[in-house]
Amino acid sequence: MLNFKMTTLENLALPPRDYDLVGKYSQDEINGFSTEVIPSLINEVIKHNPGRVLDCMAGDGNLTSRFIQTLIEGQRPLPQIEILEFSSVQSQIARDALSAYSVRVWNGDVLTMKDLETKKDLFDDNTFDCVMLKSANHEIPRDLQTKLWGQIFRVLKPGGMLINLGFLFDEEHTRDDVRSLALCKDELAGFSGAVSNRYFLLRKELIQFLHGAGFVRVQTLKKVMYNISAGRVAKNYFPRDFEKHQIFKDAILSSRNLRDFGFIEKQGDDIAFLAEGEITIAYKNLV
Repeated sequence: MLNFKMTTLENLALPPRDYDLVGKYSQDEINGFSTEVIPSLINEVIKHNPGRVLDCMAGDGNLTSRFIQTLIEGQRPLPQIEILEFSSVQSQIARDALSAYSVRVWNGDVLTMKDLETKKDLFDDNTFDCVMLKSANHEIPRDLQTKLWGQIFRVLKPGGMLINLGFLFDEEHTRDDVRSLALCKDELAGFSGAVSNRYFLLRKELIQFLHGAGFVRVQTLKKVMYNISAGRVAKNYFPRDFEKHQIFKDAILSSRNLRDFGFIEKQGDDIAFLAEGEITIAYKNLV
């Protein structure tokens, strides 16, 4: 079992902003999802017909961009969309990319829902019809997961929907191998905050946290599989550094539990590991 550093809200308030370092990158390329995964998430949000949406821990706004494009292609009206992102660099990339669509982008902390510069509260209780998260909740350490889901529950309106796409494991052994590979990648990329804070949830843990926050009707929309290759990670996080690429490649090859479960694939000259994930939906009760 891996030992995870315990972190308090106070000392996480301004951790290193890792994704300021990486600048422009492609999260979806790294994750290697099949083509139907993101459309499944977006279509579920559209079915909910939200008037106000929060894209939480949104990076460069790539999910919101695809959401807007889908709405435009379907000739549907755009809801009021807001983005919350911790990295100032990623926040600015999102502002630039989405400036034509009146999307409000906040450089803020999901654990406090405060603006990082002004320290002002960003969102009142019962503000959003839908909160979206894509491959983000593993950035939060285990001892602050309660705070994460509690804040999301707070800003949702009664009847509001949470939709979360993220890693989700049934087996501790495979989860721990993925955590070790994430640690290797984070150290190679210089992501000191992620080295300390990442935590990958077991399915039973996510359900416990969501119910503890007050969510009801917690259900699986779609099980997904991450497909993360050494080459795509190197391209996005340490391009042209062949030594780091090889180190990460070797780390994947040494992941015994992933190999035993058939979760390592050769891809030409490259090597990839598979990791379990899920699109989970949950609701805030109307009462």
